[in-house]
Amino acid sequence: MAFTRFFLFRHDTPDNPDDICYGADMRVKFSPKKDYVAQLAQLPADVQWMASPLPRTMDTAFMLTRISLGKNPRSVGIIRRPDLREQFFGTWVGTKRRELAKDATFHAYKADPVNVPPPGGENLKDFALRVRGDFNRLAGLYSGKNVAVVTHAGVIRAQAAAAKDIDMLEALTLPVAPLSLTILTHDSEKKAQGKNPWALDAINLKP
Repeated sequence: MAFTRFFLFRHDTPDNPDDICYGADMRVKFSPKKDYVAQLAQLPADVQWMASPLPRTMDTAFMLTRISLGKNPRSVGIIRRPDLREQFFGTWVGTKRRELAKDATFHAYKADPVNVPPPGGENLKDFALRVRGDFNRLAGLYSGKNVAVVTHAGVIRAQAAAAKDIDMLEALTLPVAPLSLTILTHDSEKKAQGKNPWALDAINLKP
């Protein structure tokens, strides 16, 4: 029997004064160092660091590992996981949210986001399958270990939904604040028994 623990950080606060539907180019406004120290205190000593490859997650991961390990974060070996990127919003990326409200395709998506994708983007069903597939792969690769992942609110909600056996629409209501910590456990014995191996131990832990 092996328990694999995942410590999921949402990236720090997006620097988004124009309230756009953002994509790969968004940066963050860093929280005070004491907030990072408080969150890092909840981790075990032996964690493998990984992150979504987008700038806002990598910036946050670099800050966490710099404070945690006291060394150049680029030497730590943060593993980039492309499948743990946020849901892709296609042609809406870069559009101000108030402009999206005038778009008929936006209203179609809002009516059924599980099945209807943004133009050129992902619906929630496909997004959740991508995310959950990668977490299942990670549970096999790092069986019995501790894994810290810096990722996005949508990714955390998708995997929390898998652990809680709730649908993605309900998952959208789960609170996931910037720099919050969510903890999940994967139980290999439950997987062998055909049961849901995922458990949600904590969500939205703040500094």
